[in-house]
Amino acid sequence: MKKGGWGASKSSMPSLPDLNSIFESKTEEEDSNEPSLVKGTEEEVVTYEKFIQFWKTLATDIKKQNKINLYTLMTAVPPKLVGNQIEVDVENMVQMDVLNMAKVDLLNYLRPALHNFSLDLRGIVMEHDVVRKPYTSQEKYQAMVQKNPLLETLRKELNLGLS
Repeated sequence: MKKGGWGASKSSMPSLPDLNSIFESKTEEEDSNEPSLVKGTEEEVVTYEKFIQFWKTLATDIKKQNKINLYTLMTAVPPKLVGNQIEVDVENMVQMDVLNMAKVDLLNYLRPALHNFSLDLRGIVMEHDVVRKPYTSQEKYQAMVQKNPLLETLRKELNLGLS
C-alpha cells in the first residue's frame, strides 16, 4: 500500500471540523442577532387608561410601518391588563405567531414608556363555538323548534309528520 493512502496515519490527514462546535457557534450567532428585552428596575403602577393610551399610540406607529397583521391584532379586541401581565386575545395560532414575533419590540416600547420593566405580554387564544348549520329536514325542524317551541305543539295538534 502506498504512503498517504487509506493506511496513512491520522496525523497526516487533514482534521475534520467538530460538528458540535459548528452547531454551538451557529446558535450563538443566531442568539446575538435577536433583539433582547430592555432591562430596568422601575416598577411604577400602571393604570389601564395610561396603558391603553400608549397601546393605541404604538398601534398607530405599527400601522405606519405597514405591519397590518400586527395592527389588526392589536386593535381588534382591546387587551387586558392583569397586574403586570398584558393579555392579548388572538383568534388562531397564526395570530399567536405574529404576536410572539413582535413581543420583544412591543415590550421594548411599553416598558420604558410606562416606567415598568416587569411588564410581560401573553397571547390568549379565543375559544370559538362551532355552529353547525342544519342540513337535513329533521335538523332544520329541530332548529326552528329551538327558536319557537310552539311549533312542536302546532305539529302535534295538526297531527303532522316530518318527511
